[in-house]
Amino acid sequence: MATGQSDAASAIRALSDAFVRHFNAADADQLVRAFYAEDARLLPPNHRMLTGRSQIREALQGFIEAGLGGLAIDTYELEIASSGDLAYGIGTFSLARPLPDRGKFIEVYRRQADGSWKCVADMFSSDEAAT
Repeated sequence: MATGQSDAASAIRALSDAFVRHFNAADADQLVRAFYAEDARLLPPNHRMLTGRSQIREALQGFIEAGLGGLAIDTYELEIASSGDLAYGIGTFSLARPLPDRGKFIEVYRRQADGSWKCVADMFSSDEAAT
């Protein structure tokens, strides 16, 4: 992996770590500010697409208030485009509460004007059958 790609991968992995840390601390404001771009889209299961930090913050706050917690993630595929400005990650997640759950996600990241990386599209779903 080239140095630029290695730096991007490290930055994106740090973003994922921040997501987990803030989610498990029940801090939706910090989570959204740290992880998502201003124009990001969240595509949660069984819900309409959410656009922008405000809508995403509201949804994540709702998840936290519903008792979701104990999040762990494993990004097992992280690919940085040769342009160096886009990347995607594919992985799995688990939640410990209120009921144990496992699922998968795909996230798209874009390098921001300041050189940082932010998530611009986030889609996830449970492995459990819909009830």
